[in-house]
Amino acid sequence: MKTLIIFLILLLPAGSTFAGGKIFGAGNISCETYLEAYKDQTSEQTVFLSILSWCTGYLTAFSAFSQNDLGHPTDSDIAIWVKDYCTGHPADNMFKATEKLIEVTAAKIEAKNKATKD
Repeated sequence: MKTLIIFLILLLPAGSTFAGGKIFGAGNISCETYLEAYKDQTSEQTVFLSILSWCTGYLTAFSAFSQNDLGHPTDSDIAIWVKDYCTGHPADNMFKATEKLIEVTAAKIEAKNKATKD
């Protein structure tokens, strides 16, 4: 199973589309697949780390290109947040989960900054 998932990840570069462009690589993997890899990180470690690396890379690119400070979440923070999101949205893909993480994190930071100014 792990070999099949890794093979599928490698085949994904063609990407699926969204309003702003294409989703490449592990961004197309379903939340359901992420949850399986998260649950069994021992036998699915390569899959789990591939997906998590995609998420952290997307967050890094977003932060760099938008110049939005998303704070300093650890890999563990991200993995747990995505797990919680995916539990409620198993049909979503990693792109949607990571986009939601950005939305929620940016809103928290904005609220914190606003509270500091007041």
